[in-house]
Amino acid sequence: MRSFAPDQLRAVRGRELPKTGTITGAKHRERRSEAEKVGRRKYIIKLLHRLEAKIDRVDKRTRVIMASLSEYMDPGKDYLSMVVCRDEVDQAILWELSTATSEGWSTTEISERLLPEFKLNRFQILRRIKRMNKRLEAEMGRMVAESREHRWVMTRYVHRILGATKEEIEEMK
Repeated sequence: MRSFAPDQLRAVRGRELPKTGTITGAKHRERRSEAEKVGRRKYIIKLLHRLEAKIDRVDKRTRVIMASLSEYMDPGKDYLSMVVCRDEVDQAILWELSTATSEGWSTTEISERLLPEFKLNRFQILRRIKRMNKRLEAEMGRMVAESREHRWVMTRYVHRILGATKEEIEEMK
């Protein structure tokens, strides 16, 4: 093995050596990373899908725990509105359902009550109620509202969570 003086830098066989270096065997080539092999964008997308799958598994476990403990506790109003409502239109529909009488309201009546603020027809109201039902069904296994002879009534479970009684509603008006 041949050593060089520390203050010198020489090129040996096309490679430059550090000032204090010695000539050793051939330099070990580093392996390519997964990102270099498949491409950076594909690697990030694959990593994102893997993380989303982990989050979905955690969500499923949480739902199982919530379903098993639902007899002993009720979620709060904030949690219910976070799960069920995606925007202010959903919140307005939920509020209108909570103020409905025991016979319930048809989607036409709900759309007429929401007409000044939101321009929705009865079909859009129906679609939103069904979506809210689907979200709460997936989260807790319960429904927000049920249909009784083409009229929508809030379920007792959601009524209990919201705590809205007729007296409270009349006081708010």
